[in-house]
Amino acid sequence: MTALDPDPGTATLAPEHRDDDRVLVLRRLRLHGKNNSFGGVLLDVSRSGALVAIVDENWEGRPQDDDMGMVGLRIASNFGDGLRIEFEDTETSIEAEVVRIADGALGPLGVTELGVHFLREPTEDELAAVGLRPLIDPESAANRAALEALSGAPGTALSPGAHIPQVVVVQGADLKGAKEPVSRIPAQVRINEGGAPIGLSDLLQMAVDRNASDLHIKATSPARMRADGKLVKLGDRQLTTKEVESLIRELLTNEQMERFETDNDLDLAHSLPGAARFRINVLRSRGEPGLAIRRIPEIVPSAEELGISKICLEVAERPRGLVLVTGPTGSGKSTTLAAMIQHVNRSRNCHIVTMEDPIEYIHREDRAHITQREIGRDTKDFTSALRRALRQDPDVILVGEMRDLETISLAVTAAETGHLVFATLHTTSAVLTVDRVVDVFPPAQQRQIRMQLADALQAIFSQTLMPRLGRGVAIAQEILVATGGIRALIREGKTPQIGNMMQTGASVGMQTLEDALNDLVARRQITFETAVAKANHPAQIKADGKLLGH
Repeated sequence: MTALDPDPGTATLAPEHRDDDRVLVLRRLRLHGKNNSFGGVLLDVSRSGALVAIVDENWEGRPQDDDMGMVGLRIASNFGDGLRIEFEDTETSIEAEVVRIADGALGPLGVTELGVHFLREPTEDELAAVGLRPLIDPESAANRAALEALSGAPGTALSPGAHIPQVVVVQGADLKGAKEPVSRIPAQVRINEGGAPIGLSDLLQMAVDRNASDLHIKATSPARMRADGKLVKLGDRQLTTKEVESLIRELLTNEQMERFETDNDLDLAHSLPGAARFRINVLRSRGEPGLAIRRIPEIVPSAEELGISKICLEVAERPRGLVLVTGPTGSGKSTTLAAMIQHVNRSRNCHIVTMEDPIEYIHREDRAHITQREIGRDTKDFTSALRRALRQDPDVILVGEMRDLETISLAVTAAETGHLVFATLHTTSAVLTVDRVVDVFPPAQQRQIRMQLADALQAIFSQTLMPRLGRGVAIAQEILVATGGIRALIREGKTPQIGNMMQTGASVGMQTLEDALNDLVARRQITFETAVAKANHPAQIKADGKLLGH
């Protein structure tokens, strides 16, 4: 009942072909993986990639018979290390990698669709050899017969309106408006010996369910998460290099994967819809791949929920100046800044421009117009982003991190010229923050930057997080407010005296870190031992209302 076209590389029409039939033409191919090869057909092709469907009786399971997780495991097992596509009855073959999988329908067939990215650009002759003629009316009798021949399922009729995929958008495809793949091979790992395999989304959901702040995944080590400030194992099994690499491949686009392979480090953000966003650092440790994942709630916490001082919000209402939030990694700087930005968003009609690496909290506009720019994706680096921000009519600017002299200089200048600028530094006290800003500059410029900083500075919030008694974490903030006396000490380079002035500045909202720690101990929020460990001056921590050592 069916016949093959004179071109044996295509599945085509029945003998009773009429001129008005639109003919199904699907290029046959073989997909060669590490362990097996399977027959398939080409659905679409571009210079950068293709969409193919596996049509082979030896392919175990089809999406309608199995869940996509198992299909993903089969794809990873066979093609996780790449594949070679051999276009039958041509002299063309090309190496590729899978960047998208989906359950599809080819006429009456449930098939596994693969979006693949070519590892080299095919030549014009190769594209001509494998190119498709227009796809057809799925209700054509001739095409039903051709599909039956392909599937080995004679008598299976095409339902009216059956879907035949015609277009694929794969990573790097040269199609106008091309987007990243909508899905990638789902990776699965076992965190316990003999346990069921779980995916990346399951691991992230576990972090959310257990209110963990961080998730650590590394080859040759069990997965761990930080909950209530303590790092604990998720399971007893050491993850393999291949498992961790598969998690990384699921997360990264081809471009990001190339950057990681070059730099061995990469920052990105990832969302678990309806649950949380995550800031992810992809890294190598002793040559092995790993992931450090920080959980970011989808809703920006309020100042009250965070436990930060009300003076943070008062400072955020000021029309101009420089506000610095400092502390070690993991001290909640980004969350404090997000709460302050959200306060501005709700209280002022203004334009807020943020520069972040990566974007963590997504701010939903209220009264403010908000432009969030991600380093590496929307702009090259903090310096160039800040320079251009001054031409974007901003009222409020957030600099995710002041990393170098030029960025610091631009931030101070922006604050001097009428903008409210928020920024972070990795310092552990207000005094050290002032010294760090000044010491970045050459000696000949330090007097000038002290003058500028004294005029521009509004406040410094230096903070740390620690385990709270019971559950959760507590925050302690050292607060410097730029009064006239503080500005004079900065101009004159007398930063060692700033601490004394902070101790007597409670009336304007100032406090030392030790004041904040003592208050937490008195309210039974943290232990005395925790306070001593976090203090810059442990001798100032009180035990039972008395200073240590008295």
